[in-house]
Amino acid sequence: MPFEVFDKRMTPLAKAPSVTLQKRGVISLNRAAHDLVDNAETVELLYDRKRQVIALRAADDSSPHAYAVRNGSKCGPGQAIVSATAFTQHYGIDTTATRR
Repeated sequence: MPFEVFDKRMTPLAKAPSVTLQKRGVISLNRAAHDLVDNAETVELLYDRKRQVIALRAADDSSPHAYAVRNGSKCGPGQAIVSATAFTQHYGIDTTATRR
């Protein structure tokens, strides 16, 4: 059987929501996850200390606790990015390794 060239464009895009906590405290959301917060331009970051769970909630941009959601792709919609370094440091959340 001859070799085939892999064409990454034939790979289906992930439709399941996915959130990644990257090194240095950056949170990235795929399109499906961003849709779950109504494609918000700003979010509030929440933390459950007992369960050690992070949550994002859509917020009005006038909220004093709102974090901006940036487009992570220069080629159009895709990843949404939230800079959450102060948040992760405040709660002592480990960001030495990227976690999904």
